[in-house]
Amino acid sequence: MEDISKIYEINVLLNEHKTLFELKNEFYSKYNEILLIKDDPSSESYHRLYDELWDLHSKIRCLDLEVE
Repeated sequence: MEDISKIYEINVLLNEHKTLFELKNEFYSKYNEILLIKDDPSSESYHRLYDELWDLHSKIRCLDLEVE
């Protein structure tokens, strides 16, 4: 029974890392998008991307803390 719980725990950790990896990829993708439009910080796209970046950053930080 103990082996099953260890396997489950490992599976949960792997899923968290996968999610963390996906979130980081999404973050860098949006970061690159915002770099393309950085010359116009007053644009609506810039503000939307900026907000999305902060949201992703928060999610990544939460997952990082959970994994540690």
